[in-house]
Amino acid sequence: MTFVQLELILLAILLILEWMRRSSTARVAAVLLALVMLFFAQPNSGRAYRRALSIPHDQRIVEMPNWGRLSEFTSGVFTMQRAMDEDIAMGARERFLGVGILVWLSLSPVLRRKAGPGQPKSVAPVA
Repeated sequence: MTFVQLELILLAILLILEWMRRSSTARVAAVLLALVMLFFAQPNSGRAYRRALSIPHDQRIVEMPNWGRLSEFTSGVFTMQRAMDEDIAMGARERFLGVGILVWLSLSPVLRRKAGPGQPKSVAPVA
């Protein structure tokens, strides 16, 4: 089981606890875990730089359709751009999930306030 899978299971448990029991501790833990997930899933230019440096010469971008053969510098720029694009795509699912969790946690108190038929409406405290 990978770290991401373990984190997703923990987040699911925290969200269920937060919804069923209205646990503020589970809510805070879910927010912190989602923020940690977002922090580690952000694109990182240093990581892309290291990956671009380790790409073998035969896999680097050395020619472009409209440009012809590229200089060493231009080849490095395009190879770095490809490595950065791959780094951005690498954490896209985790970033989407982290933002979705934060949106859910911000909307769940509003969704709970809606009273069913025959129940009095709860009034939110005014700050």
